[in-house]
Amino acid sequence: MTVTSFTPVASALGGALIGAAAVMLMSVTGRIAGVSGIAARLACFFLGLMFFLWTVLLHAPRVVTHLNNGDEWSSAFVALAMAGASILLLPSFSERT
Repeated sequence: MTVTSFTPVASALGGALIGAAAVMLMSVTGRIAGVSGIAARLACFFLGLMFFLWTVLLHAPRVVTHLNNGDEWSSAFVALAMAGASILLLPSFSERT
């Protein structure tokens, strides 16, 4: 990141707007905003699908073209492990969203 692309005022204002929206939601509904109430099972499934597609579309061709590069192999296995962990977490969320 260069100094010219760093905008602390815009960043602070954006954070303040997000914080104000969260406080207004909590004061009106009495609930805290979060993913747990917004289809957590569906979000977890799509996260696993995203990691799997990331592995297939990005890492697999790179591993095939650089078979002797251990960094490519480890990156592919990390992405595949993240996909598997996301899918394994699905049963931990309740059916009700």
